[in-house]
Amino acid sequence: SVKQWSRLALLNDSVANVFRILAGGTLDWVNLYRIIETIASEVGGMQMIVENGWATNVSIKQFRHTANSPCALGLDARHAVEKTQPPKHPMPISEARALVYSIIHAWLRSKAQGSGS
Repeated sequence: SVKQWSRLALLNDSVANVFRILAGGTLDWVNLYRIIETIASEVGGMQMIVENGWATNVSIKQFRHTANSPCALGLDARHAVEKTQPPKHPMPISEARALVYSIIHAWLRSKAQGSGS
């Protein structure tokens, strides 16, 4: 519930930071990546997002590859120079937002359950 999540935000800097990014209103690639990094850091790494069943390895890899690719995103990319081959099938921003929202919800549910609420 929103009440539980608000309480979590007061008790947990990572939750508060994710909420701040969401409240900023601009869910571009950089901010979506910041959210994923914040959650990954909190749970013990990007692989834990997959191991917890919050996203597939394929979707995380496609998200990261697209987010970092100036060939796919131009100036919206996190990097200015292509460091690998650009993604053959870049993830659309709408799909990236849906993925991130899904991960956020799963993470918050797990935190709410873990706090005994």
